[in-house]
Amino acid sequence: MMKTTAAEIMSVFAAQSLIKEMVGPDRSINQVASVEDCAPGDLVFVDKAEYVAVVAQARPSVAVTSFKLKERLAGVGDLTLLVAPNVNLAQALIKQRYAGRPYEAAGWPRIHSSAVIHEAAAVPATAVIGRNVRIGERTRIMAGAVIEHDAQVGSDTMCIPMR
Repeated sequence: MMKTTAAEIMSVFAAQSLIKEMVGPDRSINQVASVEDCAPGDLVFVDKAEYVAVVAQARPSVAVTSFKLKERLAGVGDLTLLVAPNVNLAQALIKQRYAGRPYEAAGWPRIHSSAVIHEAAAVPATAVIGRNVRIGERTRIMAGAVIEHDAQVGSDTMCIPMR
């Protein structure tokens, strides 16, 4: 369970301009859910107008949405809105911080046989690279970084965790 509040998410991500505005009272959040499977206590990400009716029916506690959809969602029940200039980026970073997967239980080997790691290195289990990830040449993955399934990272890149 995630256990946070809308105000905490606003506080954490406002400094980065990821979340620009909170509309409605602070609400507790138990988990991140998809729009199709949400319920009270959930945080959802609403980036399409066709999700407004689903959200109105399911009544999650908090929705991260765009300025474009803010007015359409403002009158939906007890819903608190976190307004973001880029809902997809907000989703990626909020989920990374609050809804991490239990990678330790996924059955992955600690270090894949194709990894290039100096023999004197102490590799933390906190750097995670998901399935089907493609990483370019001369890329560095820093401790604590999470690269989700199917991501593509270009060459000459440094992947660092969000704090």
